[in-house]
Amino acid sequence: MPAFIWTDVTEVFRKTTRAMVQVLGGDLGAAWQLAPEGDRIFPLAGCHVPKDLLGKFGSVSLAEMQLLVEEASCPEGPICSNDVENDPRFANHPWARLIALKSVIVAPLIIKGKSFGGFIIAWTRGRHRVTDEEIQLVEGMAQTAAIAVENAQLLQELKTRQSRLEKLLEASRELSPIQSVGSLPGQIAEACGRLLDSNSVGLHLVEGEKLVVSGTWGDVRETMPTPRIKIGQSLTGIVAAAGEPLIAPDLAAADRLLPEQREAVRRLGHRAWLGVPVKVGERLVGVLSVRTRGERGLGPEDLAIATAFASQAAIALENARLFQEAQHALADLKAAQEQLIQSATMRALGELAAGMAHHLNNLLAIMLGRLRLLLSSAESAAIRRPLTIVERAAMDATEVVRRLSRFARVQPTEEWQPVNLRELATEVLEMMRPRWQDAAQAQGIRIEAIVEGREVPTVVGNAVSLREVLINLVLNAVDALPAGGRIVIRTFGEHGWACLAVSDTGVGMSDAVRERAAEPFFTTKGPKATGLGLSASYGVLQRHGGELRIESAEGQGTTVTIRLPIRSIPPWPSPSR
Repeated sequence: MPAFIWTDVTEVFRKTTRAMVQVLGGDLGAAWQLAPEGDRIFPLAGCHVPKDLLGKFGSVSLAEMQLLVEEASCPEGPICSNDVENDPRFANHPWARLIALKSVIVAPLIIKGKSFGGFIIAWTRGRHRVTDEEIQLVEGMAQTAAIAVENAQLLQELKTRQSRLEKLLEASRELSPIQSVGSLPGQIAEACGRLLDSNSVGLHLVEGEKLVVSGTWGDVRETMPTPRIKIGQSLTGIVAAAGEPLIAPDLAAADRLLPEQREAVRRLGHRAWLGVPVKVGERLVGVLSVRTRGERGLGPEDLAIATAFASQAAIALENARLFQEAQHALADLKAAQEQLIQSATMRALGELAAGMAHHLNNLLAIMLGRLRLLLSSAESAAIRRPLTIVERAAMDATEVVRRLSRFARVQPTEEWQPVNLRELATEVLEMMRPRWQDAAQAQGIRIEAIVEGREVPTVVGNAVSLREVLINLVLNAVDALPAGGRIVIRTFGEHGWACLAVSDTGVGMSDAVRERAAEPFFTTKGPKATGLGLSASYGVLQRHGGELRIESAEGQGTTVTIRLPIRSIPPWPSPSR
């Protein structure tokens, strides 16, 4: 009997039953298997058994079969009866009531010392004297069938393991690419669910002394009353505290479940629970929890595959964390480089502007002096008119030079004093009300401007210079609202800095414009502007040891944030009078 080629348990029973009937010349044969719970038998195969009788055969309880099962499972091997009608063992047996049995052989199927099922070969047309050779033959065939069933089970286990290993490999491939932390926990929970054939998987990640639900798959969230639990609380917390895996074969009866969890477990039909720690070395990263439904439990093989998967998940999470840290470090480095380049550029431009301002002041002083002499001696209006125009142009040039000189100033020339940014913002908005409210209404548009945010510590600086910076930012915001909109000045603190942000809902800037916004003489407003507003503001903040940051996008408004250090002494001593 080529049992080694059989890969299906039912096929083993079917072929063995048919072979026994044919070899022994029986009238019919049947095979049964014990239910997993061990309280019933159910038919697996029949030979010459009417279908209606086969169904009734499977309805026999283990209690009614107990005598035959016990006798057929004893070390002596098969039991037989040459005359069933006069055999007390079969007098009240349900099979004898179902079928007119004359003679019978009952052979057990023993696997690893335990009864797995059995065979019955019966004669119904006449009595048959069972010989010792036939009993030995039946016993040998049953043993061969037991080996075949065991091989089939082993083969099925190997196929299951191979399938799981393939799924584990596929899950590893899915998690291996370096990616952001954001979507990874959900991918891990889904991959674990597919791997263990579960539609209820949760991943808690460690945050301080707590575990936070970070990834879910299926209906697991319905059994989680809170997104955060303490380490040591609930089954998941026990796994985190011990750092060891845990299996709860009967989840509904587990001691650590909260009442609402227990109700959800019963309602959803969850049966078993498995929790495995997710570790990087000895450091706990999180806990994976898996639930099953119906009759499916969780055993050592599930634990082994889940533990292997948790190792892959830990590597993926660690890679994602390191990648995120590298991205942040790169962004910080890029910002620092840009700020360094901008500072160096502004310093170089300041030195250039200082030299230009010095020479232009000398030349303009000569020009204005000569012009005023000519004006004082000119009597004709025809001569005074063009001279007046030239004088006005020279005065405008003087104002531009003054701005250049202020932009180039390296140290403050005014007194330093405590400045309250919130009060400064309120004061500037009130000063600028004719511009952002009255002038806008005259053009048929409406602009709303408010100050919000909390009080921040006072900063040390020059109130006049800082007020001019804020006036410039408000004017820029008004210019960015040709159809009206909203301006918000917000004050807030940030790790040793006092901050003030001016936001508008205006036209915004492109990336190219935003990158050049603080450059001297760069403007998008045309001839009416000098392009020194933001660059001068940048210089003022630099002298105060502060920073200026611009965030903007076309059609989404602009936010300009100034940050000033909170300190009690000025960075430079006030000039003596």
